[in-house]
Amino acid sequence: MTDLPPDVHDVLTQLLDETRERVQAGDSETAHELVKTGAAVTKNEVPSGTLRARLLHGWVELPPLVDHDPAVATEYLRSMRRLLDDGEPE
Repeated sequence: MTDLPPDVHDVLTQLLDETRERVQAGDSETAHELVKTGAAVTKNEVPSGTLRARLLHGWVELPPLVDHDPAVATEYLRSMRRLLDDGEPE
């Protein structure tokens, strides 16, 4: 688990899970809004470092994938969730 405050971890976890569900359901409009929210939370609440950089990279890569390759978008979201749960890599 990361050293994030529990409320930030919980919000990001919820956003990642909900975004993945919306992508899988084909609801790209809601997925795009959730991606914007996730990026904003990450930018404003996650301290500078590797975790923040990797999460922000994921949020930036997601919009075109949501529309054109939902399977890859889903894997990005799973990977981001694992990163969030496992913490920063060494």
